[in-house]
Amino acid sequence: MAVKNLLLLAVIIGVMLASTVEAQTLEGRAECNYEVQTEKFPDGKLHTYQKERCIEEPGQTVRTVRIGDLVRETWVTKHPVIKDYFGYRGNRCRWFLESNSAQKDLVQYQGIICEVQSNAWRVIDKF
Repeated sequence: MAVKNLLLLAVIIGVMLASTVEAQTLEGRAECNYEVQTEKFPDGKLHTYQKERCIEEPGQTVRTVRIGDLVRETWVTKHPVIKDYFGYRGNRCRWFLESNSAQKDLVQYQGIICEVQSNAWRVIDKF
């Protein structure tokens, strides 16, 4: 039984490595704004106030999936309207939403993924 599970795991990993999932990476960014304000009082004292505001965003990976790809459930965005899981041929499935760009336009795709193994989902349809 352990050998069978090990072989199944090896096949899943092999399929995942050979998957056609494309990814784009957005670099992280850090941006800071500084404000300095000096105030002079009638007694001759000076007070200086400094304010620093920084925004840090980590890099992100945006994946594009195709029908037949083996993916993790977290790789695709849960559909905002059809949120519930459903059964299909004995597997747990759910809808997903994917946004992409096509010639200066934003395109949204809907699709269905089904769990084929623990934490391994297959893209069944995308339109």
